[in-house]
Amino acid sequence: MAKYLQFITNRAEGGRAADYTNVQMDDVQTLWMENETNDKIVFVNNNFDSNGAVVYTVASADERGKVITYLIQEWTSLMQGSDMFRTIPLELPLENLIECTSNTWNTWLLVGAFDETDCGVILGVDINPGGLGSITMGSAFSNETGSGYYATATGTPCGTQDIAFLNAECGLAGSPVANMDGYFYTGGTVECAGDPPVNYCVIAKKVYNQVTFTGTIGVRKVTVPS
Repeated sequence: MAKYLQFITNRAEGGRAADYTNVQMDDVQTLWMENETNDKIVFVNNNFDSNGAVVYTVASADERGKVITYLIQEWTSLMQGSDMFRTIPLELPLENLIECTSNTWNTWLLVGAFDETDCGVILGVDINPGGLGSITMGSAFSNETGSGYYATATGTPCGTQDIAFLNAECGLAGSPVANMDGYFYTGGTVECAGDPPVNYCVIAKKVYNQVTFTGTIGVRKVTVPS
């Protein structure tokens, strides 16, 4: 009995059945990724032809190779089971967390409001230009790295992000902050023009968004590694 992975290509709607493409897996020898972004998965069978191979193209980069691992697991289950078909849904049941990098604190103008006599007291911070979100100040902190204030940024391009203003020498953007678990330097700063002036580093926790893996199946020319 021939066995097939059944790739859903369009959802069922309004009484119309879902569209799908069947890929016979009996003579498939292996699956391999054509490129470093892992977004083109090639089905290699006994009659493999690089000018016309079956390829599953992932809609987004898959740096950890989750999709090919999933397809190999489904292929193995198909061949070991008694069913003729095993369905691959349009949206793959895989967790795909992508870091949001749209909050560019190092390019935004951050204007702080401070106590009239003490630059060590931050009353509030505004993000300029407008429309990039707002900042709610939190509690003060002090540790071996420095002192400052926790805060929460909401309505930003990355949604809600935990940030803090650290009175200390700033590290390189992207590097972790010592004694502040989960916080990284952003390259952004807030200045208080007091006497003496005080410069605060903007540090933040990373924000991750859930992105669904989808893909398309088809026949195309592939590049075979030498």
